[in-house]
Amino acid sequence: MSAPIVMKRQRGLTLVELMIALTLSMVMLAGVLVVFAGNKVSYRMQEGLSTVQDSGRHAISQIKRDVELAGFGGCLTSEQKFRNPSLLADDPLPYVEDFQGGVRITGEEGVSGFSVDGKSVLDGTDVIQIRGPLRSKAFYVTQPIFPNNPVVVSGDASAFAAEEILMISDCSGADIFEATAVTVTAGSPTTTSITHTTGNTRPILTRKYGGDAVVTELTTHTYFIAQSDWPDDAGGVVLSLFRSDGTGAPEEILQGVEDMQIAYGIDTNDDGQADTFEDASTVADWTQVVSTRFSLLMNSIDPA
Repeated sequence: MSAPIVMKRQRGLTLVELMIALTLSMVMLAGVLVVFAGNKVSYRMQEGLSTVQDSGRHAISQIKRDVELAGFGGCLTSEQKFRNPSLLADDPLPYVEDFQGGVRITGEEGVSGFSVDGKSVLDGTDVIQIRGPLRSKAFYVTQPIFPNNPVVVSGDASAFAAEEILMISDCSGADIFEATAVTVTAGSPTTTSITHTTGNTRPILTRKYGGDAVVTELTTHTYFIAQSDWPDDAGGVVLSLFRSDGTGAPEEILQGVEDMQIAYGIDTNDDGQADTFEDASTVADWTQVVSTRFSLLMNSIDPA
């Protein structure tokens, strides 16, 4: 006859079992931490790439808009290089005289020790200056404009101001003049009257303008790369795209733009198409520039 088996209730873990359990827990925790760290790095990388892509699109769109408006003159646009506008404004800034002479875009190649309106440009980068109606839209005249009458346009053109340089153009030609006064008359429709009696070499336009004439503001934008006014989260240097209109301190457009290289399309046979692309240092005649090709080097503001 066998003896009965007595079951003993276990009241704890042995030291070996406890060590095994802790080891397994640490291995599992380490795996979770590795996966978490990998996901965090991947997220930061994707966020950085997204920021770079969005910044690149924004930078290109800013410059592209101005380049497309360079030299705009309504129905005169394609002919302006052959029919230069008459310059009436007295003692104009150099960019106005350049525009009148058929120069719409100029640039500097791989600058060194260069500055724009007091802001130092990053050495080795390019600079581009664009001329045209870049700050406000074009306004159509309400009726044919006689030389000795104010220029009256449809709509609220309060974006124009006294002593600013404006251009009136139709399919036959253009005049560049300084506005003496800009007066908006509310109503249905709203109109704006622009006088041109002072600030010009003559108080009247060179000729009558037809009902298809448009009036635009003539200004300049200069794009360049420089050190940002704001550091990154770690206090490091950030490079940015800047724009200057020549009236004050340059405006910081976008952070994270570290380089800009530009090639210019040259029309050598007057067919309106670029026959070759050249750097600014080799452009012999800026009136032949009909297009541009931009290369931007983008970076995330903070390490990703």
